[in-house]
Amino acid sequence: MRLISEWRVVAGVRERWNRPAVVSSVAFDPKRNAIGWMRTVFALLVILSHSFPLGALGTDWLIRFGQGQEVLGGVAVKGFFVLSGFLITSSCLRSPSVFRYLWQRFLRVMPGFWAALLVVAFGFAPLIHWLQNGHSFRGFSVTVAGGSVDYVRKNFFLDMNQYDVAGLTSKLPAPNAFNGSLWTLIYEVKAYLIIGVLGVFGILKDRRVLVLGGVAVLYGLHVLNKAAPAQIVALSPRFADPQLIALILCFMLGSTWCLYQDRIQLDHRMGVLAIIVYFCSLRYSFYEISMPFAFTYAVMYLATYLPFRRFGTKADLSYGIYIYAFPVQQTLAQLKVNRHGLLVYAGASVLLTLPLAAASYFLVEKHFLKLKNLGLRKKLPLVAGDAPLPSEQDLSTETVVPSVP
Repeated sequence: MRLISEWRVVAGVRERWNRPAVVSSVAFDPKRNAIGWMRTVFALLVILSHSFPLGALGTDWLIRFGQGQEVLGGVAVKGFFVLSGFLITSSCLRSPSVFRYLWQRFLRVMPGFWAALLVVAFGFAPLIHWLQNGHSFRGFSVTVAGGSVDYVRKNFFLDMNQYDVAGLTSKLPAPNAFNGSLWTLIYEVKAYLIIGVLGVFGILKDRRVLVLGGVAVLYGLHVLNKAAPAQIVALSPRFADPQLIALILCFMLGSTWCLYQDRIQLDHRMGVLAIIVYFCSLRYSFYEISMPFAFTYAVMYLATYLPFRRFGTKADLSYGIYIYAFPVQQTLAQLKVNRHGLLVYAGASVLLTLPLAAASYFLVEKHFLKLKNLGLRKKLPLVAGDAPLPSEQDLSTETVVPSVP
């Protein structure tokens, strides 16, 4: 009987492997896909990646394998941006106006972000002070220069201008930052605005080839940025930011996948090949050349075919994990939990972050997302031939939030 069972498994795998390629728009089920699961895995991967520097626990596992080209958190960041590009473009295409689109994006990002600023400034900061000063709050002031009030005020509009609070993290293994993950949100919002502009001018619906051309230009700039960074800075001072081109490129590749999903062929053999090429590019130092395309194909292939189809349908905790893991890990470093090793430190980080992520979703994010259709009297019908919106929620409320590598 065991042999028969094993034979059936092998036969099932072989049957799937030999299936003909299917266009992405047919293969991808908007209601049943693995995007929620992948977002959570990426968020947890960031916690693991951060555990090395925040806990002074050695070198990121991917550094040696990838010849110093990437860290585990970097993989998660790029995965977040690819998925975000796909989802946000779908949202924009279905939005009745650019104002509605921007309002929905605002609700998805800003309330949770503002809550995280307040929790760090008036929760984690005094806690760290209490731990550092013999379990006493004496001497802690929220109004001191560079203190809690300044932390909220200077970072209020998403651009992170102050990472520490009153120098409280200056003696930790990764000093001068309470929440080093938040810097990537500004790139996400810039990508949202790009999609909004493209939507206003009808490029997403009627001139999608221009998006394809833009991706080609971004890829050229990406390669040039790695090969000759001085020359690309000469083109524009904005290119001095090493993350700008790479992250926007990943986002726009996800967007392009959304726009061309009626033509992109999804094939099991191509999916496996994309994964192999991605890891080979890390190992043999051609990562920057092949990563954007191999990685995008691999991410969308896994999002379509992985079996975790209903994961996160009740609550999407990926954003909350992202915005609270870093201060949790800094607090654990202050408590010397990192002395017990990587697995204990990373495991404790996950266990203590999950309740905060749940609180963020159920007490903040979920309530503000109810306002997404404020002033919209009735739900607009879908365009003929369109599938229902992806995953368990209205896509207009979806975002994939990246985290610092």
